[in-house]
Amino acid sequence: MPVTIGPGRLREELIATMTRATWSQDASRVDLLSAWHDTARQEPELCSLVRQRYVDSLHQAVEGVLVHAVERGDLPPRRADPSGGHSIAVSAALALLLHWGLVRDRQVGDDDIAAIVDAVLMPLL
Repeated sequence: MPVTIGPGRLREELIATMTRATWSQDASRVDLLSAWHDTARQEPELCSLVRQRYVDSLHQAVEGVLVHAVERGDLPPRRADPSGGHSIAVSAALALLLHWGLVRDRQVGDDDIAAIVDAVLMPLL
């Protein structure tokens, strides 16, 4: 679910949405993502279920923030993605978020999410 704070607060909304989405998962999320990565080739049905439940919900939440930002004039209207899927900016930011969650020996924190928003997502919007 996207977090809406108000006009001129897109950065804060993106950070809050990504933080809520990642912290709302239980502590076993990192283990689940690791297992998902390990079994993706062997169990495509399971991989699809995890993707739908976690990754797609992250995309929807962040995309929801961007839709609200366009509606209130904080962002210009967005061009349709040529692939018909999620925007490259959101995909890149969430891929890095998931990558850090898998390869670091700690949970992704607020400072990590802010760094991803500042260095990846905002410049690509």
